[in-house]
This record gives sequence, C-alpha cells and structure tokens, in this order.
Amino acid sequence: MLRKTYVNLTFQNELAFSFPLILSTMQFRRYSYLLKADEYRRNQAKQLHNLLRNWRKRKNDLQENKDKKLSLLQTTKPHKNQNW
Repeated sequence: MLRKTYVNLTFQNELAFSFPLILSTMQFRRYSYLLKADEYRRNQAKQLHNLLRNWRKRKNDLQENKDKKLSLLQTTKPHKNQNW
C-alpha cells in the first residue's frame, strides 16, 4: 500500500512537472502557427495589391490606346470626306 501510494505520488509529481511543459509547447506551436498565418495573410494582401495595381495600369494603358485610335479616326474621317 505504501509502495502504491509512493508510485502514485511520484507519477503525480511527474505529471505536474510535465503538464506545464506540454502546455507551453502547445502554446509555442499555436503562436508559431499564428505567426505563419499572419505572414501568409500579409503576403496574400501584397499579391492582391500588386495584381490590382497591374490591372489598373493595364486598363489605363488600354484606355489611352483606345483614345489615341479614336482621335486618329476622327482626324482622318474629314480628310476622306473632303477627297470625295
């Protein structure tokens, strides 16, 4: 009976000692996971920002090209009409 009590107390002491270590390891893993998730979200936001900036630039380039072509068409139309 004393032996069983001693074994139980020893086990409880070991468990009491290792339990906070397990919790701190879990907390460290959670913290690491949160840091990785935060870094992923930041990278994703940067990529989206760059993509939107490129789309806007492309849209502006296409609009300028369209405006140039329209103005060129408008300037050439009267010349054609005058020749007839």
